[in-house]
Amino acid sequence: EVGTNGKMHEASAAMALTSLDAMPEIVATNLGHARRYRAALAGIPGITLLGSPDAPTNNGQYVVIRVEEHAAGIDRDALQAVLAAENVLARRYFHPGCHRLEPYRTERPDLHLPVTELASREVLSLPTGTALAADDVDAVAELVRTAVEQAGLVRAHLDATGRGDADA
Repeated sequence: EVGTNGKMHEASAAMALTSLDAMPEIVATNLGHARRYRAALAGIPGITLLGSPDAPTNNGQYVVIRVEEHAAGIDRDALQAVLAAENVLARRYFHPGCHRLEPYRTERPDLHLPVTELASREVLSLPTGTALAADDVDAVAELVRTAVEQAGLVRAHLDATGRGDADA
């Protein structure tokens, strides 16, 4: 039957147990980064920070932005390429949608989930965590702002060099 094997081996469990004492600090740092990203990304056309760092259930593990190409002038993959060129690890989490992976793809080839597919094309997870300094958050946000402001030049460069495809 379709499902997930979610077992954890002993080494991972031991590592998780040793980090429990630091969890409040980790969550506070991540939420601080999310608030800083929210402020620094405010007003950038087509860029929206998803979720609220002030929601009571948010632990700040992910800082996810939505990149709306029509408003930003740049798509998610081109923005990711810009960040990668500056040694910023931004990830296309939730890509592709799980309905496009095995065994779901074979079991339900006719399944059409337009909202999932849109999110899969538009969301990008920005770096966060205790190894990231506040200045790093500001620098990443400034790269996003510059990429949007210079979207035409960025797209032309990526097209000319063949680096606009995040799968490449």
